[in-house]
Amino acid sequence: MKKKTDKDIIEETLENKIIESIMPEIKERVLKEVDDLTKTVRKSIKTIEVIQADGTKKEETSIVHEKFEEILTLVNNNIPVMLTGGAGSGKSSTCEKVAKALRFRFLF
Repeated sequence: MKKKTDKDIIEETLENKIIESIMPEIKERVLKEVDDLTKTVRKSIKTIEVIQADGTKKEETSIVHEKFEEILTLVNNNIPVMLTGGAGSGKSSTCEKVAKALRFRFLF
């Protein structure tokens, strides 16, 4: 085993001091981010009523876009809807969920 030099001991001590001083701040920031994300996801969980082909109604709980209910209402009333946004913003999945709720056929 290699004997620790004074330099090694100083570096290790400083490293430990730095970690001890920044870890509480990092932990606090991470916990806040997780809390914010959890709140956002909770707002996005909705229970929707799906009318199946045989006419029976089934409730499904799903994570949906924040504008899901508005889009569903518009489409259900034959009002055209145009969705814009970047890749991964939820356009296609929202349309798929709206189509499922209204028993429409959905194709990508």
